[in-house]
Amino acid sequence: MTLRESIMAAVVTTLSGITLGSESVTIVRSRNTNYAATDLPIIGVFQRQEDVNYEVYQKAQRDLNFDLEILIHDSDQYETDLNDIYGQAAQKLYANPTLGITGVYDTIETQVSEPTIVNDADYNIQRMISSYMVKYRTSYNDPEVA
Repeated sequence: MTLRESIMAAVVTTLSGITLGSESVTIVRSRNTNYAATDLPIIGVFQRQEDVNYEVYQKAQRDLNFDLEILIHDSDQYETDLNDIYGQAAQKLYANPTLGITGVYDTIETQVSEPTIVNDADYNIQRMISSYMVKYRTSYNDPEVA
């Protein structure tokens, strides 16, 4: 497993245990758009780009960007439900900013979207996306060595 994959796996592990009321929130690491109504609520963890700066601290400074896509059933209180799940996720990530991985020194939020509705033939889904950046350092020559 590469260091980048380890970071993404640690994000998924860190987010485990989030609930909406008495219902567990499923954490997935795939960009699936065909969720059944019974799959919700769900948080999808999606890796985006990685930026590398070789001029800092005599090591490569890497910024790994990822999104959390929160999906829930449409309801009268969807904003409250989305914000509840978002708050739990942010709290878990901020409580462990290094994700327990050598070389990782910070996890920061970069953006949060407004709730939006996703129409499906059978039901409506409410969605909210928050973006994060994991900052870590590696060897100049080997991106797998912290």
